[in-house]
Amino acid sequence: MGVKCNGPVYQFELKRERKSGDYHNYYNNLNLVLVNFNIQLLHKPLPRYDEDDSYCSITLPFSVQIYSQQSPTTYMSTNGFISIVNGSSQYQPAALPDAHIPNNTVAPFFDDLYLYGNSNPQQGIFYQLSAAGTNVTYEYYIGRGARLSEIFHFTIDYNSLMPGVFVYTYYLAGNTTDDGISASIGTQGINSAGTEVASQYSLRSAGIFPGLIVTCDTTANTCVTTHPGAAP
Repeated sequence: MGVKCNGPVYQFELKRERKSGDYHNYYNNLNLVLVNFNIQLLHKPLPRYDEDDSYCSITLPFSVQIYSQQSPTTYMSTNGFISIVNGSSQYQPAALPDAHIPNNTVAPFFDDLYLYGNSNPQQGIFYQLSAAGTNVTYEYYIGRGARLSEIFHFTIDYNSLMPGVFVYTYYLAGNTTDDGISASIGTQGINSAGTEVASQYSLRSAGIFPGLIVTCDTTANTCVTTHPGAAP
């Protein structure tokens, strides 16, 4: 069983206006604002320790549904996947379904990632609740071990009024030598018949570019492109 993160996952409140056409530059610059705003909002510093192959949990005011199972508690892995029921420290991406991670998992960028605690801008896993309390956005701004130049920045949106549907949006995927070349992306879970199923959007394929939006519907077991990305 993995070691849970030593500190809390931080909630951010910054309202973001999405601009079409310039995702890479807009969101790369915006992250500087987000992190600074987050520190001011919380009136306390973000954690300054590294995290590797660990996970944290938060309990939401609503349940998250992945395939046929639901839970208000979600587990965010530093290796780019989110689960319900339990977390995992697995770091080796594989084809989905993967028996080494929880059955009920969404994987926007399952790869061997690394969170540098003393980075600038500050790396972390953040979340935001909507004003109505029905939506959550998870945000990853994270690196890779021994490769300080690689930054991975993506969000996962979930609307409890649309159970089972997750929207992955990508702003940075390492650099031009990465773009998802070693990542596993998709969903996996147990369907209503009790069968383990999965939707594999991408596996070790360098096609995850800034601006890409992928919608995964676990009720239909599909992951499709809803906005194409553009190579940097």
